Amino acid sequence: MIKVMEKRKTIREFKDAALSANIMNHVRETIAGIPQLIETASVEIGILQDGSSVYKALDGLVGYHGIMIKAPHYLVMLCEDKDENFIATGHAGEWLSLELTKIDLGSCWLQTASKSDLVKEKLGIQSELVVASILAFGEPKGGARLSRIYDASGDHSASPLTKFGYPYIDASYKDESKSDRLSISEIVYNKTFGNTMSLDEIEQLGFEEVFFYMRFAPSWGNLQPWRFVLQPDRLILAMKRNEVLEAHTGLIDAGIAMLYLDSAMKSKGFSGEWTVGKIECAENAGIPEDHWIAGCYRF
Repeated sequence: MIKVMEKRKTIREFKDAALSANIMNHVRETIAGIPQLIETASVEIGILQDGSSVYKALDGLVGYHGIMIKAPHYLVMLCEDKDENFIATGHAGEWLSLELTKIDLGSCWLQTASKSDLVKEKLGIQSELVVASILAFGEPKGGARLSRIYDASGDHSASPLTKFGYPYIDASYKDESKSDRLSISEIVYNKTFGNTMSLDEIEQLGFEEVFFYMRFAPSWGNLQPWRFVLQPDRLILAMKRNEVLEAHTGLIDAGIAMLYLDSAMKSKGFSGEWTVGKIECAENAGIPEDHWIAGCYRF
């Protein structure tokens, strides 16, 4: 999964051609297998097959940075208007995005929650639930770019990244979409918020690769609002508040961050699970007022 996390990127231009019946059946089966983040929070996901009609109905109403993305198909995600349900939507939708990436399909998150009633009216959706988000998907125009971060044919020689625990990473690798990521030390704190950790300290605890891959989590506008406080038995996820964005956007970003952190932890042999929205789990972490507590990952 971590290689897929590195490969995945937001696609904004898709080929017009509809996907084959076999691929669409695979997508339906994949939706049925989405893992649950929170037992009490359900997310309903449906396929909007006629992408052209969806685009015409929603153009000028919703989109990515306000611009509607034209795609052959869309996934609509509905949930109850509760914080934990929007977090679960982010987790579920991004899990689907990663599964689509595995078969070389691209995807793009579209903001819809603040205009849910209008979206339902335009699409003829009869539901009391909120349209939390829509995911455009299809075959990327120009073809998918496969990652070059792993040097499969290299001589295992040392690179500047070897000391971080990545002996086979191609040091010459550079991807524009990933080049402005925050460093690991900028997103991880030791015991209390703001108490920075060196890469050596993070490496000694065995978490350097976990956070290396967690940093690939997409977020609205690539704002990377997530910060982690590392304590002896847990990781606390704090999200930076943004008064400009609608609250639902931050909640969805939190769910995406939870997916990437959990996937990276498990890929490195750590076991754990998220407790979502329980602020008491972070009462001694010194989280400032300009951040909110999304949950705690206990291991």
